[in-house]
Amino acid sequence: MLPALADAPQQAIHRSSKSSSARNKTPSTPSEGPVASREAVPITQTLCLELLRDGRVQSYIDFFRMTISHGPLSSSQQHADEGQLLHELKGLLIAAEASQRRGDAKLGYESRKNIARYFQVQGNHELAIAYYREALDKARQIADDRGIEIEAARNIGLELERDGKPHEASDFYDTSRQLARACSNSDAEQLAAKSLVSVRMKLAKQQEKSKQYDGAIGQYNFCMQILLESCPDEQTMNDLNYRLGRAHQQIGNIPTAIEFLETFLLKVRKYGDRVKEGWAQAVLASCHESAGNLPLASEALLQFLSITESDPSQKAAQAQACNHLGNLYNRMGEYDTAVRYFERHYQLACGGGEGGEGRAPAADAAESTPRPPAGVGGHDGDAAEVVAEEAESAAVPSATAGGLLEGTRAETDHDFKPTTTSTPMVRSTSAMGIAQVQLGISRANAHMEQFLDLVNDEKKLALLLKWKATHSFEVFEETAPA
Repeated sequence: MLPALADAPQQAIHRSSKSSSARNKTPSTPSEGPVASREAVPITQTLCLELLRDGRVQSYIDFFRMTISHGPLSSSQQHADEGQLLHELKGLLIAAEASQRRGDAKLGYESRKNIARYFQVQGNHELAIAYYREALDKARQIADDRGIEIEAARNIGLELERDGKPHEASDFYDTSRQLARACSNSDAEQLAAKSLVSVRMKLAKQQEKSKQYDGAIGQYNFCMQILLESCPDEQTMNDLNYRLGRAHQQIGNIPTAIEFLETFLLKVRKYGDRVKEGWAQAVLASCHESAGNLPLASEALLQFLSITESDPSQKAAQAQACNHLGNLYNRMGEYDTAVRYFERHYQLACGGGEGGEGRAPAADAAESTPRPPAGVGGHDGDAAEVVAEEAESAAVPSATAGGLLEGTRAETDHDFKPTTTSTPMVRSTSAMGIAQVQLGISRANAHMEQFLDLVNDEKKLALLLKWKATHSFEVFEETAPA
């Protein structure tokens, strides 16, 4: 039920009291009333009203959607040139609407491309890509100039790549390349091919980092095919030989890895590129060792040392190469040669190089230690080799899988220009200690044949024990209290 109406007299009294109270109210002071001056109208509102007044309905809708509904276009709008940027956007939208009214596809393409570039500069990838896509739609309506469509497709690829979408970018680069190829536009084809190879190389490197070597090999093979078809660049393709060789090595496909690396090596020698030749020799050494061909592995490491010996920034890699050469010669039973390279490794670990520079006092002490009678030989070295390999694994990365290059890892950027970075050698006490242990083991290996010969011959064993006792008593007398 609706509520009953109040009696008429009561209503009249109520109205009378309200009117009298209104009359008796004291006027407010200017400070208590509304602000005398209006707040400034936002520039976005002013520009929207101008567009409506001029009959630019579509421009108004787009401008409103970009600047008001979606918030600020970019962080640059916080700068003092906000008004200039918004006026620029207004002009671009008006031009796009005008081309739409005229039905001019070329003007439509250019106007949308200009809007896309505006947002590209502002760092707004989403709107830039949206307008580049609209530009591509307009370009497809231009039948008498396919070059515009080629450009439009590549522009989308570039912006997608900037936005961190390499897979989508790759598709548009390939579309641009195929269009250019169909039109026999070699310049545009090479441009699109370079962009395509660049983004695929980035994908391949990411896959290598995540140990997806099969996927990386597929990407590198695709790049090789694109270069052969559209942009024959011998040096770039040769860098792919190196990357393919290294990737095949990682999955254990050693014969194929050696084939790619030897192709790479032949070509860098032709160019006279000693840095890249050093890369190839280091990885080839790993491959030959994995294949069980220790002589070829040691030969490759010797070539690596020869190439890098004049470069002071490569001391860390040289130390690792010498260490690994010592182990290889130990495994081949060439103990004297192993000692030589372990000595060099120890010198480098102590911060020096050839000629004893930087040698630690421990090295001289080791050489002055009394030795058994002459007659050094060799033996099978199994036990000593195990100890040496354990020390090696603790000291430096193995040359297998390219470990020699860990200190001087060479990479290539998207233009395939080689850059090398050198990591200073860590001269820690533990590294020097391990190098000294390895050197001691290698010297023991070198004396093992004579030692076994002495032990197996009673007369020689007696001579050895007498020699040992004499020197032991000498040391005892020197250290005994007076």
